[in-house]
Amino acid sequence: MASAMVALSLVLLWGRPALAAPPADQASADQDETLQRNPDSKLNFLSEAEYRRLDRTQPITVPTQVVMASEFPQRLATSCKTLDDLDARTWAVGAEVDLDAVLAGAGESDLFERLQRLSSKSSITEVRTAARELAAIGAHLGLLCDHVAGYDGGLTVAEVELLRAIFDDDASNLTMLVEVLDKAADQLLDVLTAPDNGFEQAKEAFVTAVDLGSPGTPQSIGALSSLGSAGSTAFTGLTQFLINRAKEEAIAFVREELSTALCSADPGLFIPKTCKVLRTTDASMSLSAMGSALNAALLADLEWMPDRLLVLIGERAPEASYAATTLRVLLALARDARAHGDPLDFIVSLHEINEIDCEQGSPAPGSSDAACAETMALLRMASTLAYAIVSQRRDDSDYFKSLGVAFALEQHADELPESVRARLQVMLPEAGWTADGHLRFSPVHLSKIHRIIVESVVIVQSLQSRIAGLGGFDNQPNTQDILATAAVAAVALANIGLDIIDLIEEARSQRGGAATVSAAEVAPSPTALLASPATTPTTVAAPTTALPETLVKLRPLLEDASDGFALVEGISGGDLSESLEGTFELIVSMLARHGGETAKSKSAELERQLDNLRRYLPMFIEIANAKSSDEVAAALQAAFPAGGYKLKYRQPAVSINAFLGAYGGALYGSALNADATTTRGLVNGEFSLYAPVGVHITGPVGRHRKRPWALGGLISVIDVGGMTTSKWVIEDSTTLDTSSGGTETTAVGEPGNFNFAGLVAPGGYFTINVAKAPFALGIGASYSPFAQQMTVTTFDSNGDQTGTSQSYLGTLRFGAFLAVDITLVAFGLGGRK
Repeated sequence: MASAMVALSLVLLWGRPALAAPPADQASADQDETLQRNPDSKLNFLSEAEYRRLDRTQPITVPTQVVMASEFPQRLATSCKTLDDLDARTWAVGAEVDLDAVLAGAGESDLFERLQRLSSKSSITEVRTAARELAAIGAHLGLLCDHVAGYDGGLTVAEVELLRAIFDDDASNLTMLVEVLDKAADQLLDVLTAPDNGFEQAKEAFVTAVDLGSPGTPQSIGALSSLGSAGSTAFTGLTQFLINRAKEEAIAFVREELSTALCSADPGLFIPKTCKVLRTTDASMSLSAMGSALNAALLADLEWMPDRLLVLIGERAPEASYAATTLRVLLALARDARAHGDPLDFIVSLHEINEIDCEQGSPAPGSSDAACAETMALLRMASTLAYAIVSQRRDDSDYFKSLGVAFALEQHADELPESVRARLQVMLPEAGWTADGHLRFSPVHLSKIHRIIVESVVIVQSLQSRIAGLGGFDNQPNTQDILATAAVAAVALANIGLDIIDLIEEARSQRGGAATVSAAEVAPSPTALLASPATTPTTVAAPTTALPETLVKLRPLLEDASDGFALVEGISGGDLSESLEGTFELIVSMLARHGGETAKSKSAELERQLDNLRRYLPMFIEIANAKSSDEVAAALQAAFPAGGYKLKYRQPAVSINAFLGAYGGALYGSALNADATTTRGLVNGEFSLYAPVGVHITGPVGRHRKRPWALGGLISVIDVGGMTTSKWVIEDSTTLDTSSGGTETTAVGEPGNFNFAGLVAPGGYFTINVAKAPFALGIGASYSPFAQQMTVTTFDSNGDQTGTSQSYLGTLRFGAFLAVDITLVAFGLGGRK
């Protein structure tokens, strides 16, 4: 029974689902108030710099971004096929046109407006000028398509700029122009060659053909759908609220004790949310909110603790920060997969997250934060390329999809934080950065990145196919299936990063470190996308052919992405005890591997220091992992051992207390009158189990005697015994006629069904603890708001029931008890027992 009492009194920590990481802005808000560290605590094991760095560490969270689909490759491919069928490249008529202005989509050309104004009244000059412009546009676009396909020397720098403008417009103006050219090709040639005496007929046909009407509009596909999300259960209703109410003083104890002993020392840094809740809540706060906040904070801290431990590794050995940061990203991916997030959504959204803790400010060269920021920069670049691939249609041809991916990569790289782009310029100088930090590919770059785009497309589309095979109307994927897919996604992201590194290495080795690759190295071929450019950009020699040191360090980590994900999968969720112990082992082994010459001593020292953190985790872990009230009781009995009543005989004390015994007394409640009204008064007696939970204030009497006694007062909050009472409450009912010819029956008695609301029983008792024994007797009163129930039932003139209403009537209970003293937590003048 004592076990049941502890379980009930602490039920607010039972059965709460694991919570997802909050959004970055919420996490940031949680850090506004930093912990107050006691520098003299014996539990401290961090340096001041380590403490400050870990204090600003937050888990990496990746909100899903909407993937806006691009129609550019398909529209360009369709347009080029149409122009080839029309043989538009042969339409050269000597007219000068500004294709950039026509295709940019920014209203810089009035061509479309002039075409719309053409009519039977238009002059020969107006019509032929428009026709010559259209013919010249067709010829230029036909040649552009040939150059895209690798003919005639490939693309020029100017043509790349033109294609970039077409991409920015999603090829809408291009599609409109080619529609007009296709529709009016015959009439266009007729109006250009018609003699003056036959011009009117050719003009009418041309004007009709170039009527733009309502050209096709861009279409888009939606974002990748999520595989689903894990549901979470909230405390609802008065019943759960009243149960939570029982733990007010126990929460106060935890808040006070942990805030002073644990939260002010270094171990508290690893449970910051819990410490903040413990520090900031007070008795005026709703208990439901207090319990929910404490439980949510505890679970979030235990789940996120690996991030701070991984950052600690970097602080102890900056070289290890590359591996630690990679694992932090993979850990975030694994957590997202456990919540049934789409792994592809994760990797294509990674580049758009806010700067994480190590990227903020200006990390010093060679520091752990610098290594972390460089790792994130490369992973963001790989994510950007993955996003660019997903934004293109799967069935687009290689010719045009590669261009679409390249321009999408440019566009989204420009949206990276400025500090990230600055790091990428140093890490990937050959990628095509402008002086002001924007990514702009030259024809040479487009030729070289085609290979990695094609390889990355295969990687991403393979992942898309795997994800498509997981879900379905009749086939919801399980967590292990999604985790297995997340492992594939981790390798996919790593392989894209490796392709980027290989591209930089190839560029340096082929050109002796030149910033770009000469056109002469690209073999012209009609079948090769973007064959050698017509003009060669100037190259600038780099100081060395060696791969940047950062990329050298990151390459083996990316190559081992599969093993890395396997390491973090085990600590990303599931049983918290196993997860955290696995985290400790991982941290120590990482430091041993990456700690340099003093790795062995560093790892041994860290393992010893982590004991200061380990010793305070079991109770939290057991409560968080509890799946039943028995498990909660077992965990809390270990935290609050028996024998606490003894302190009451030694010194004045305040305790969180329960009692278990017998109770007898009387009830002052409501009696039913003949007219269906009620009158307050004695309504009989009761005998019941006595099992309250509350605050017990005591003082010893004769403390120096062999068997002292203690006098005190109990302020009760709930009474489990109130639900087991044998009350001699008079059951009464009365029936009255209604104005409609029916009847109304009113009944007053005990509630017919068990309900948790009956647990609430605020009251006060004078107590006597007897002869240094765990027994107490007392006398007092409590108020039960739900002791009696009034039921009103109405019937119509035929005797059929038409309605029922119920309400509760409060009752004052007063009497005496004899019970066992179950002291949960006791405080004396000298502190806790």
